[in-house]
Amino acid sequence: MEWDTEALKAWDESLKKRDDDTDILKKFSREDELRYNELEARRLILQTECLTKRETIKRIAAESHSYDMVIERSGKVIQQQIADREALINQWKDAVKMLQQRDVDIFCAQEQIQMTYEAIAKQEDVLVEEHAFLNNQKRVNHEMELEIQSINSTNCRMRRELGEITQVLLLMNSDHDTLKRRVVQSSQHLENVRLKGKRLLEKIADMESVCSRFKEERAALLQKQHEIDEMTSSSKERLKKLEQMINDEERLYNIYVSDTEKLNCTIFRTQRFLKEQREIAKSCEIELSNVHCDCDQLRKCISLLSKDLDKIKEVVYDMEFRIDDIEKRLCAITEEENEEDDEKKDAMKQQVTEMEETLTNQKEVQRVLQAQVDRLQEEMRNLTNCIAMDKEMVLTLENRCENFVLEFENGKKQIAAAKQATQEKQVEENMMLLRIDQIEKEKKREEKHIFSLETLRLNLDQAIKERQTEIDTKKTIMLAKRRNLDEERGRLRADVALVRVKIDQIKKKYHIACGSLGKDEDGNPLSVAHFRY
Repeated sequence: MEWDTEALKAWDESLKKRDDDTDILKKFSREDELRYNELEARRLILQTECLTKRETIKRIAAESHSYDMVIERSGKVIQQQIADREALINQWKDAVKMLQQRDVDIFCAQEQIQMTYEAIAKQEDVLVEEHAFLNNQKRVNHEMELEIQSINSTNCRMRRELGEITQVLLLMNSDHDTLKRRVVQSSQHLENVRLKGKRLLEKIADMESVCSRFKEERAALLQKQHEIDEMTSSSKERLKKLEQMINDEERLYNIYVSDTEKLNCTIFRTQRFLKEQREIAKSCEIELSNVHCDCDQLRKCISLLSKDLDKIKEVVYDMEFRIDDIEKRLCAITEEENEEDDEKKDAMKQQVTEMEETLTNQKEVQRVLQAQVDRLQEEMRNLTNCIAMDKEMVLTLENRCENFVLEFENGKKQIAAAKQATQEKQVEENMMLLRIDQIEKEKKREEKHIFSLETLRLNLDQAIKERQTEIDTKKTIMLAKRRNLDEERGRLRADVALVRVKIDQIKKKYHIACGSLGKDEDGNPLSVAHFRY
């Protein structure tokens, strides 16, 4: 505020100078009144002297010497009046020049005041635009808050729906092929998410570079402001600098607002991306839980199948033992056929046919059981392969989940950094608003000073007009008195000329009378005094 104090000092000096000018005018008016009183006194003196001169002129016929003294005094008085008149004329010329110079100064001050009014009008237009811009920004912020509220409501609704979906998904038993398709889709989605994360990191790096550039510009502007505060200039230059500063502050404010909007958009996109990642993580967790459930079910099925296989193997071993026993019995029967009677042969043949039928039946059962065993072994091999593939898939999914968790943590850190940068931008924006308020207050103070100077100018104009009318009236009075004095002087000169003529006549008569009296012994002419004595 150093240049404000210097501006106030300059205004105070100008006010003091104008007060001195008014004091000089008052002093000149008092001197004019004193001069007027002196001239009035001189006029009265001259009038009395004129009366005395008229009386003395009547007595001049008796005493010529007294007439000579009166004529000499009247000549001196006339010369003094002429000198006073010339001095008064010179004084009036100086006063007229001074008033003309004062009119020129007043005209220059009026031009400066007019220019100041124009600058103030421009500044008011700029302030109106700034207020409109601020109102627009407030409206936009209100709309954004409403949108955020609606988004939060939709987010809550989507969370409820997500809970319901998760419950439904927990109740569902997906097939192996569906699990594979989901795993493939999740892998593709993870690749897309990684690409999006890379793009987001690039955007954050760009925003950090922009923030560093804004910090450099802010430091340069602070340096420029410090240089401007150290400079001293007139009120017009200060107004121009204030206008330039307001334009720069407005430009920076617009840049900060645009950056804030960009950061808000980036934060919104990041939050949405994080929500999507959370949903994907939840779906992956659900899929992993489903995979674990399927693996447990497969293990149970494998254990049951292995038990069934053991039972079937025992049955097969039993059937093979029974077949071997039957073959042994057939061999024994064939050996005994040669030794037995013909009666027994028929019975033995019948028994052999029965035993052959049972043997064929047992072989058929053995074949069916062997086919089942082969099929179960093939299923066991397929299940072991599927379990191995599922284990590998589970490991890959766990690794991807860990990567998702790491990316989620990085996203949180980036969001925290972006929020901090947004808060810093908000602080800078508040500082800019405070600076604008200070500039408006300074402008109001300047307007008050200009208003006080304008009132002072109007008062001075009114006083000058009143003084001018007073001077004009006194001038007309003095001119009338001057005309009267000129007429009186003309009459006095005519009277003096008549008196001189009469004196010459009296002198001639005196010389003639003295010549008629004769001369004394010394040859000198006789005087009246000689006859008196």
